[in-house]
Amino acid sequence: NQAFLAFFLFEIGVRVRRSGLFRFFSRGEDLLWNYLDSLIVLTGILDQWVLPWYTLLLHQENSVSGGGIGQMMMLVRILRLMRMLRLLRLVKAVRPLYHLAVGIMKALQSMFWVLVLTLVTLYTVAILMTRLVGQGAMAEDPSDIPDMTRDLFRSVPASMFTLFVLMNGEEWRKVEPLLSRSPGMKMVFVVFTIFSSWALLSVMTGVVSDNMISAKKSQNRKDEMLHGERHSRIQGVLDEMFIAADLHGTGRLSKERYYMLMDMPFYARKLQNAVPNCSFKDLRDLFVWLDTDGSGQVGKQEFARGFHTLTEPLTGKALLYMDADVKHRFRELHSQVASVRTDLGELRMQAAEEHRTIIEQLRDFRCSSEDPS
Repeated sequence: NQAFLAFFLFEIGVRVRRSGLFRFFSRGEDLLWNYLDSLIVLTGILDQWVLPWYTLLLHQENSVSGGGIGQMMMLVRILRLMRMLRLLRLVKAVRPLYHLAVGIMKALQSMFWVLVLTLVTLYTVAILMTRLVGQGAMAEDPSDIPDMTRDLFRSVPASMFTLFVLMNGEEWRKVEPLLSRSPGMKMVFVVFTIFSSWALLSVMTGVVSDNMISAKKSQNRKDEMLHGERHSRIQGVLDEMFIAADLHGTGRLSKERYYMLMDMPFYARKLQNAVPNCSFKDLRDLFVWLDTDGSGQVGKQEFARGFHTLTEPLTGKALLYMDADVKHRFRELHSQVASVRTDLGELRMQAAEEHRTIIEQLRDFRCSSEDPS
């Protein structure tokens, strides 16, 4: 417990240091989790560190169990059980598990009506089985029905529970004596099994699966919308920085102007608020990474593309975009090389033509100089 408390305290400290105290308790998508984690850590500190030292210093060990401090410690320990709620964050972190949980939550309404239909079916069949088997109406002599089987259908609630168990494939061994003595009951159980086990359970499975697929599509649309909003917010900050840095409207950002803006607290804070998951050092080093030709200047589109690549998480979509971008650049390079080859071929042809012209002129000049007339 001491080790876990120390780890949670260290985690809270790192998150507060990274986001800032005001942002940690007032903004962000995980605001509720931030308050919950803080409450868990505070109650843990109070229970494991503060109260034991308090009772030790005041020498109240005898009165702790029955006094107000004992009740306070009991309340604190009950509050510490809320740390089990942190397991819900695991559900959100694992995407397939999260989609399954969301699908089940959205399917509860439809599942409710399926469960109502199942309950009505069990109740209807239970009345029939209680009358026929439990009360012996199916036989002239009720003693012909095995006592073990009659006991399963002695009342409507008992019949409903027995039918529910049979619907899940259990307790058929106790019903076999009845089926052996009354073969006609086999058709009743066949119809019940087809309707309950095959139809109702299949409908329930289909409802859950359909809601899982719908929840996944809805979550994907929500993620795309959040990504678009984040992209627009970052692009707005970059446009504002370029307007402040590109005074002459050249569409290029110089290294000196970029570092000057990064040294200004206003722009540095604004850029970090737009991309809180990116460190300030990476933001400063970004210009060096993009300035591949060493000219000390970067174009607006090139800087925006590099900035978005740096801040986006490593996903299959990001890798596919990078692969497409590399292939596009290679195609442009190939077309430029082909164009250079074409130009070189034309220059060779022009040089060869000029060489032939010069040779012919030299030959004519030589012939004219050798002719004495």
